[in-house]
Amino acid sequence: MRILITVVFIYINIFSAFSQKEISRKQAEIWADSVYSSLTVEERVAQLFIIDSISAETLSSIKKSELPNPGFVISSDKEFRYTKRAKNTLASFQIFDNRDGFDRKNSTIKFPDENTLSLIDDTLYVDYKPIFYKYLNQTHGFLTGCFWADQNLTTSVENNPLDYSPILKVWLPTDSLSSQQLNVFSTPRQFLRLKSQQLHPINLNRTYRGMISSFSKNFNLQISEPSVEVLLKPGHLFYSTNYQKELLFLSNGFKNRWLPIELLENTCKAVLAMKYESVMRLFKEIEKVDYDKEEVLIRNIYENSVAVIQKQKRSPLPLTSLNLKIRMQNDGFSDYESFIKMANNYYEIQDTLKEKYDLLLWLTSEKSHFSSDIEEQIRNLKVNNKVEKVIMVWAGNLKMLPFTQLPEGLDVLVLTPSTTQFSSEVLAQIVLMVSKLLPSLKALF
Repeated sequence: MRILITVVFIYINIFSAFSQKEISRKQAEIWADSVYSSLTVEERVAQLFIIDSISAETLSSIKKSELPNPGFVISSDKEFRYTKRAKNTLASFQIFDNRDGFDRKNSTIKFPDENTLSLIDDTLYVDYKPIFYKYLNQTHGFLTGCFWADQNLTTSVENNPLDYSPILKVWLPTDSLSSQQLNVFSTPRQFLRLKSQQLHPINLNRTYRGMISSFSKNFNLQISEPSVEVLLKPGHLFYSTNYQKELLFLSNGFKNRWLPIELLENTCKAVLAMKYESVMRLFKEIEKVDYDKEEVLIRNIYENSVAVIQKQKRSPLPLTSLNLKIRMQNDGFSDYESFIKMANNYYEIQDTLKEKYDLLLWLTSEKSHFSSDIEEQIRNLKVNNKVEKVIMVWAGNLKMLPFTQLPEGLDVLVLTPSTTQFSSEVLAQIVLMVSKLLPSLKALF
């Protein structure tokens, strides 16, 4: 009898939750239908835009009712702040930019950026996702890069596959461990009947030989750009760099019947319904994540994003002696002070040339000065610094590394995409800890 009652209770709760979700979605659609009919063409089109920030001129035009509010504005805040829910769904939603991470209140450790997160083990995402959605549910939405989001976040909206990839994604909060997804594209500059793909490609080298130099640097033949009709679909937004101009361009397209009004109706209503559902959601904590657990996880993420690359035949890491003579050369490193402060806890690091050294720590980033012949530069480093081995420490964009394979003369490369204070401290620990303290470190090549 007790088992039967339990089964009935679970069934009722599941049915109730499912019904509530369906009613919420239906209410959102009804609301979107009613509001859409009361909007001007410009107001409908405005809901499809996301912009970086509102200029003083644009803000003045909006206040004077000369321009409608864009649907979304990317927040310029670097520190995470709780966002109060908008009372008017037609207002601009402030979307928090999560691509570069953000500062957290009462913590010196920055929330990890997407490049750092892309290098961590999959198992860490199990603990990371609840924290991400906890922050998401305290905002009107997050902006992320496409590749990272597709790899690591749960998508709740499926869009028709296109030949053109979005440049960004917007995530609107829901009541579950997922979110509503909006794909963001650059605003198209042409309609279908002017679609340049219908034209034969032009061979510039043959047709305009000798005339290329006469074109301005900004000259651009729109041979393969998608048209408005291709991208105007439910779940899509346009990223605008000139809101007033692009709003007028699209609005006139519908007014002058260059564009079918049905495309605007379907796309705008979908955005309005999502915004309504996001604002009216019954907020609840997805998972209670205490501050200490969150702090430990984020530390683990930074530590997990560090890679050590060295050749096994001459792998100096992990270090096996505390009596090594180590010299350091700073060449545009992002946070030298944090690195050297942590490093001095293990060794007395020298930054002046006095004698022969066992190791040179070459601290680098995309701001460093690299020779076109990296092998020669490394040889000169060893000779000029009277050192046998060079460990290159890199913090920054990994795509900016001056080589694609480990140079023959370089003994070790230790890298991370993060440029935070904590990541600099982690780099120093990984490089300078002796083997007894770091038993898991081993050569990757």
